Amino acid sequence: MDPTAAVSATAFVSARHAGLRDFQQQLAHRLQQAATVRGQIQDCIAASTGTRHWLFELACAAEVIAVPALTAVPFTRPWYLGLINHRGELAGVVDLDGLSGAPVQPWCATDRLLVLSPALPLRCAIRLSHLTGIVDRTAMREAGRDHDLPDWSPLSLEGADGVRRAWVDIDALMRDPVFIDIGCR
Repeated sequence: MDPTAAVSATAFVSARHAGLRDFQQQLAHRLQQAATVRGQIQDCIAASTGTRHWLFELACAAEVIAVPALTAVPFTRPWYLGLINHRGELAGVVDLDGLSGAPVQPWCATDRLLVLSPALPLRCAIRLSHLTGIVDRTAMREAGRDHDLPDWSPLSLEGADGVRRAWVDIDALMRDPVFIDIGCR
C-alpha cells in the first residue's frame, strides 16, 4: 500500500471523528442552554425516522446516543421497541413511524436514539434513522398539517432546503392514550 494513501486515509478518519466530536460538543452545549429556558428557544432537532422527517423541541431532549443493548418487552405493540438502561434509569424506546400508523422499519447500524429529558413525565427515547442537526424554527415557514399524522403532530414546517418536517409536540405525545398504552390487544 502506498504510504501517502495510508496517511491521507488516517487524516480523513481523524478529521471525520473530530467533526463528529465537535458536533456532539455543540449539541451538548445547546441542550444545556435549552433545558434552562424551555419554550423560549426556537431551536429544534431535525431528524428522520425511516419514512418521515420530524422536528423536536431542543429543550425536550437529553441527548442523542448510539443504540445500546435493547431489551425486548413481550406483549407490547410493534412500535414499542423495548427498554434501554440510560444513565442508570430505564427508558422505553419507541418508533414514531409505527406509532403514527406506518410500518415499523428494520434496525440499521446507523440508527440513533433521541433520549428525552428526564424532566418530562415519561422516560423514553425515540429511534432516529438520520439526524439532520439543529435548526432554527423561526427560519422555517408553516406548511399546514399532514392529515395522516396523529394529534401530537399538529403542524408541518418547511425549511430553506425544501424539506417538509412534522412538528412533534412532546407534551401532547406524552398525553396520547395510544402512546401511554403499550400493551398488545
